[in-house]
Amino acid sequence: MNLPTFIKLPKISLPIPASVKQKLPTLIFILLIPLGVLVGYFFSNIKAFMAGGYKNLLTPVDKIMYVAKVDGVGIPRGEWDKMLKTRYGKTAAKDLIDVYIVRNELKKAGITVSDAEIDAEMANIEKQLGGQSLESILSQQGRTLADFRSDMYLQVGVNKMFGPKVTVTDEEVAQYVTTLGDSITGATPEEKNASARKTLTDQKIGNEVGAWFSSLQATVKVENYLD
Repeated sequence: MNLPTFIKLPKISLPIPASVKQKLPTLIFILLIPLGVLVGYFFSNIKAFMAGGYKNLLTPVDKIMYVAKVDGVGIPRGEWDKMLKTRYGKTAAKDLIDVYIVRNELKKAGITVSDAEIDAEMANIEKQLGGQSLESILSQQGRTLADFRSDMYLQVGVNKMFGPKVTVTDEEVAQYVTTLGDSITGATPEEKNASARKTLTDQKIGNEVGAWFSSLQATVKVENYLD
């Protein structure tokens, strides 16, 4: 605000404490560090600047601003984000909501899943891939082992929740082996029976989880701001 010339403001001089005076050299040094880094960055890249112009110096910034370039024309990340949200936003949000519903229910039930349990489940899956790499298969799907471990956390958790509630009889196993014997994993009758029992158990757990989750969707309060 511009004050009239006839108004004179008193000058206030605050004494600097001795403790602060002692620390001033250190404070000044700390404040100068970022400036030194910037100057060092400029001079370390001066050759690139002279050879290729300012674009070489701005490459890191380009990677932040754009997802790609086509004949030198940048595709803005904002445009990319907008497309992702438009095409996949609601689907991705729905998937995340479902994941959080299950996580919350596992927590309420006091069910925990250890890294060792996840490792064991992943090792079992690896055995069924016939020598193929799980990481390679996931990569083809645009996923990572970390993503898969998150899925396994939920899978192992619901198995622990509903596993004790389902029963597979010897008669069901025998009928399954008789019907699908050639397609069941296992070299010996015992291995085939074990594989059949696990498959039938997983199917029954899946049915239980499906009914349970449908009831949760009807009762859990969800506020989806993308709707």
